[in-house]
Parts: sequence; C-alpha cells; structure tokens
Amino acid sequence: MTRLSSRAALTWARALPGLAILTSACGETPPARIEVPSDTVTVNSTLWTPVGIRVLDEHGKSLPDTLIHYAVEDTSLLSMSVPGLVNCHDDGTSAVTASAATVTARLVVRCRLVRRFGLPQFVELVAGGPAVPLEIVALDDSGNAMPDVRLQVTISDSTVIALRNGEVHGLKPGFARIEVGSSGRTGGEMFLVRAAKDSTDTVPRQSSALERAASVNRP
Repeated sequence: MTRLSSRAALTWARALPGLAILTSACGETPPARIEVPSDTVTVNSTLWTPVGIRVLDEHGKSLPDTLIHYAVEDTSLLSMSVPGLVNCHDDGTSAVTASAATVTARLVVRCRLVRRFGLPQFVELVAGGPAVPLEIVALDDSGNAMPDVRLQVTISDSTVIALRNGEVHGLKPGFARIEVGSSGRTGGEMFLVRAAKDSTDTVPRQSSALERAASVNRP
C-alpha cells in the first residue's frame, strides 16, 4: 500500500474537492469516535477531576487529548479542560459536548459537592479499654449522605488514639483530633481518652459538651 506524505495528501485533497481528508503533520489518523465513561458522571470535588474522556481512531488507538474541544452548557456551574478534566463550581447538572474533527459525544456532569462530614461527637474512651467504631459520613449541601466518597483520615496524636480496622482505640490519657478530608473539604472531631477509675471502668461513652469543657479546664 502506498503511503502519501502530508504534502501529497494535501495536493490530492485539492484535486478532489469532494473528498475530505483529515491528516496532521505527524501523519496521525483522523478521530473516529470519542469515548466517555458513561452518559452521566457525578463529581464530588471542587478540584480538577478526570472523567475519562478519550478520542480514538478507527482502530481503537488513543489520539492526543488536545484534539478534543469542549462546550459546556452551563459555564457558571463547571469548567472543562484537557485532558478530560472537570472543575465543579457549585451543585447542579450541566451537559458537556466533546468534539474532535467531525465526531462528537455528549456527557452529563452532575456536580454534587461534599460540604461537611458527620463524625461521632464528644467521644470519651478509656485507655486500654474497648474501641469504638469510627463512622464518618460525607454530606451534601442538603445534609444528605453521599456514598462512595473517598476519604483521607489523619490523627493529630497517634500516641493517644489509634485507628485499626475502622475502630478508634484509646492508648493513653489525653486528647487527639481525627481529621477527615475529601475533595478539598476538611472536618474533624476531638477524642478524649481517660484513665480507668477502677477495673470495672472500661465502657467508652459520649460525653456532653459541658463535660468536655470541664475536663479541659481541670488542673
């Protein structure tokens, strides 16, 4: 099979105006389709987030992302950028059209941002006593739970408490904060660990805000 140079292809295209030939200086094949992960994508972040849009040639080979151009229906809600990144500005839904040469694809982006976190409050542990489950819920603007949100959890003082298999263990008397983060949003709660009063004092509990304040001010 004879391969044409870019210059020869251009000359041929001029000679046959009814035939559209797409080529590039690198001899890349023209886009055949744009692949989107699904009809609708949900984004929970205000950070630039990849949504998995690709442009392919007729053989299924990936072409450069720079060939794709994006048209966002509601630019006040979100922005799109190469290579297939979405940036949500607020909660809502907007359609996005991706185009490359003569092929297009439509994607609906649903921005549902994490606004805050639900964590156990005023938890009081006994050093060396039973652990308590750490239940963290990501919440949207309406206070609804958001499933499948990836969380980053850190502990301010790992000598006071430890997190093992989804449970918080009290190691020694003191205070430690559990910090939760996701998609640029953070939150957290303080955990109090106290010494056992006697051998029967092993049950963790949730102290009130007044009890917590009093414990902080104790000499």
